[in-house]
Amino acid sequence: DQQKHLQDHAWTIAPPPGVAGWRTRPQEMDADVPPPDQPPPGDKDTTGGSKPASGKSPAEGDEQPRSRKRRLRAWLWLMLIVAVLGGWYSYDPVSFTTTTATVQQEGRAFWQQRVLPYLARVPVRQVLFGKAAGAPTLTPALSAGTDTPVALQPSATMLAVAASTPTLTFTPSPSATPTLTPTPAPTPTIVPTVAPTPWGDSGQLAFASVGAAGVAQIWLLNTQGSLLGQLTQYPGGACQPAWLPDGEHLVFIAPCENHKTSYLNTQIYLLDVKTRQHTELTSPEWGGYDPAVSPDGKFVVFTSLHDGLPQLYLLEIASKKVARLFDTRVIGMQPAWSSDGRHIAFVAPDTSRIWVASFDSETGKAGDPEPFSRSGNKVNAYPTWAGNGSLLVYNQTRPNEKLPYLVKSPFDQNGLQEIEMSVPGLAMRAPAASPDGRWIAFEGWKNFNHDIYLMSIDGSQTIQLTTSSAWDFDPAWRPRPRP
Repeated sequence: DQQKHLQDHAWTIAPPPGVAGWRTRPQEMDADVPPPDQPPPGDKDTTGGSKPASGKSPAEGDEQPRSRKRRLRAWLWLMLIVAVLGGWYSYDPVSFTTTTATVQQEGRAFWQQRVLPYLARVPVRQVLFGKAAGAPTLTPALSAGTDTPVALQPSATMLAVAASTPTLTFTPSPSATPTLTPTPAPTPTIVPTVAPTPWGDSGQLAFASVGAAGVAQIWLLNTQGSLLGQLTQYPGGACQPAWLPDGEHLVFIAPCENHKTSYLNTQIYLLDVKTRQHTELTSPEWGGYDPAVSPDGKFVVFTSLHDGLPQLYLLEIASKKVARLFDTRVIGMQPAWSSDGRHIAFVAPDTSRIWVASFDSETGKAGDPEPFSRSGNKVNAYPTWAGNGSLLVYNQTRPNEKLPYLVKSPFDQNGLQEIEMSVPGLAMRAPAASPDGRWIAFEGWKNFNHDIYLMSIDGSQTIQLTTSSAWDFDPAWRPRPRP
């Protein structure tokens, strides 16, 4: 019978339940295909099962619990971060405030230095309105050889160093007296003349320069770049000049071959600029370097390795008495007096931070130093007071970088704000503020030639004063000599 049914094509094989429905959905993924011996989802199986009321597959049904888990995990992380920040603020609010201020400052710097210059180049008008933007206005870059720092001032040029020491004798010519002749021209001609107040008050600086002898000597320079004479001829070299308020005397250290962060076997001397005679202020026992003269001319704060570590000492010029400025726990170097003599800034070499201490000139005692700069892992050095004591200017170096640059920080903000004063490609070190607080002199270099530069306190003008092949460093502004 079976053979007969086969021959008559009467043998039929019924398909498994649900197969017909599966065949009608070839576009679905193979992963959704049920095994041949099981009914597809949603179809009624042999046991009478039915499709879930939601109308979704089990895989789709599991998506909602996973989404809820992700949201819960995100909330847990957020609560953990808030708890950590809250605990940090409760434990050390000063550190928390300092860190947040630093992050904000870095964010503003990134926005101003990276984002805004890029947006400035985007043709916004053309993108928004389909119009061509106008031609940009180009501001010429400042040049050391052509910039004019203030009105009616000639550009700085470096005169060749004479073989012999020039004689500082000025004899005015009878013909130098100006004669005023009225002219009928409708437009007057402005003739540049010397400004009543020279740059930086006196318009002169002392600096150290390494000459052909291989050691440094101190020279006198004006703000037009002209050498006025050699002030020292010490056999072992001399450097780190610091003027007394009378403008006729300065202190320096010797011997000195070249610029160093610390000096061994040096002493501090006092130089009379007129007679070129120098006297010893510190004995070999104390040594000393980094001299800074108080505004009243009574004291000199300096660094000494007397006890093996760099620490600050106070020297009374009249009596030549030396006393420790702070207790033995304070490590410091590179001191700088404020213009009113009430504060001393210095560098802590172990932390590379700027610290400030109060000072009483009547008692000769200093208060406990407090940290000023809050620069994170940046290295700070060589502070100077500018803007009549309202600003602290110092050079700074970023981690893994070699070129220092200048920053200025308002004193009343306790170091929370640092304004960068940099010149692209120019290393800047050891700033010195002018007596009028309007200019900063510093040691700068682009390759291997170190020279003396000037920068206005707002950072808008930079002028190169020296251009010789000698290594020039340690600039110090001369106060106006008293009559």
